[in-house]
Amino acid sequence: MKRRERRRRNAVRHVVLLGPQSERPTLAETCRGLEQSGALTAGAPLATVTAGWQEREGERELLDRGLTRPTIDLGLYARAE
Repeated sequence: MKRRERRRRNAVRHVVLLGPQSERPTLAETCRGLEQSGALTAGAPLATVTAGWQEREGERELLDRGLTRPTIDLGLYARAE
């Protein structure tokens, strides 16, 4: 097994679940805190789930606001249909 593959396999993964972001967005603040603690690499992409928005699933502008990293919407509704 190559060294890069071993590092990837042994890497610690963090999952953070946040509630709705429309009334009081907390995503950017949470990312900053995780970066300061070393749990999140600065600039690393984030996977997002907007499944609660069914009709607006691809609209990530609200989530991306204030972030300094790319986001990837997992598109759960689109995958399920």
